[in-house]
Amino acid sequence: MRLLDPHGWPTHLDTSDPWDGASTLPDPDTSWEDHKAWTFPPLPDRETWAQVDDRWQQLVWEVLRGERPFDDPLLLETSDQLGLLGPRTHDARPLPRAPLDPPLLMQVDLVENWAPDLPEAGLDFVLGPYGDMETSRPLRQLAAAVLLFARVHHHGRRTLDAWAKDADRPLLEARQALKALERTPPMLWDCSKPTWRPLLPLMTGALPQGPVEGTPVPLIPGPVQAVVARVLPIANGRWVAHTPLGLPGPPDVDLLLRRLNLVLWRQRRANRRASWEDGLRAQPEVLYRTCATWWWHHLEES
Repeated sequence: MRLLDPHGWPTHLDTSDPWDGASTLPDPDTSWEDHKAWTFPPLPDRETWAQVDDRWQQLVWEVLRGERPFDDPLLLETSDQLGLLGPRTHDARPLPRAPLDPPLLMQVDLVENWAPDLPEAGLDFVLGPYGDMETSRPLRQLAAAVLLFARVHHHGRRTLDAWAKDADRPLLEARQALKALERTPPMLWDCSKPTWRPLLPLMTGALPQGPVEGTPVPLIPGPVQAVVARVLPIANGRWVAHTPLGLPGPPDVDLLLRRLNLVLWRQRRANRRASWEDGLRAQPEVLYRTCATWWWHHLEES
């Protein structure tokens, strides 16, 4: 279902996300104890909570199939019953500075070694409809690196988690750099000036304090006016864009916020204190895919 934007015509708010296979995976960390401790008032018992939680998941799937709007009253009601609503909070901790800039090819190699089918099978997780088209090698490498941190395996595991338990991991500084990159949330940036500006809410500690290095990989040929990337602070004072997906311009910010709210609420099912950045880090592919999909529809309609 294509929902008409009440604030303009002929813009559409398309809630469907048929490439989101990760949201159909089970959530083993969903916690009745966390709900009981942090929701006021909590649901009366575990059985009632489980029924409402199951209903919430079904409603989210209906939203992602385009059958309900993001602000569907029943979805908001069940979210409130579960204690998922409430003000958006941000991380207070500053980002760790990486001792070195982790090479893109190292990240791609980790995905290819630990999940050989993922770079091909997971292209549309990152690029949406563009993942089903002929794509350039740089775009494919970018998508693979994004998937290193995505919870697209059973029980919410990431490729990074499998690598972290291996005895033949890279040296300590490389591991520290990847850990810092993991802590850096992806963001949509205005790249019109050397010091990039976030176009969505973002913790103060993640705001670049100087020029951002890195060449965006264009989603489509043409000028780049906005970028989706993790901007990693390096110990020597540099700020480096990782997996920078270049866009012709910023997508509809309201649509992005509504879609990312679903990601945040999903995280709050396991931890009611989850921050906005926790959601961005948990499903980084959603921001990339939603931006790419918005441009696909925008260009299709123009």
